[in-house]
Amino acid sequence: MKQVFTAANENEDFRSFLMDPVTSRKNKMQGMEAMLTDMGMSEVTKRFFMVLAENGRMRDAQKVWETFGTLMQAHGKQVKGMVTSAEPLPPGELSEVRESLQKLLGEGETLLLDQKVDPDIIGGLVVELGDKYIDLSVEKRIRDMERLLMEAI
Repeated sequence: MKQVFTAANENEDFRSFLMDPVTSRKNKMQGMEAMLTDMGMSEVTKRFFMVLAENGRMRDAQKVWETFGTLMQAHGKQVKGMVTSAEPLPPGELSEVRESLQKLLGEGETLLLDQKVDPDIIGGLVVELGDKYIDLSVEKRIRDMERLLMEAI
């Protein structure tokens, strides 16, 4: 299924075709069926997209895919994590962060860690782990100090 979204994201004409409210549902269904057949998708995947097209819900397909991915990760006991730093972390530091975060997870859970660079945080780290958010950035410390100074006035 991910191939379908990759194709739609990479091909502006195809994405426009899918999202165009003027194009009839029948034409969208035919276009989707032809593309899915060419891609060698399973019958279940084809039927899924046919139902979306038939009901005028192709614009919701990306949300459906993302939600499905989240459910599959939860089923496989995989927890998404994101580490944001001002500069790319060297492999050794990233490995240390990964090990520390893995210890916070439950037994049998696996960490899927991504890294993001945001120079606006100045330094430190911002960690998102599942539904937890830990802001250890220099920017946050500066904001906290500013707030405390303003309260004193």
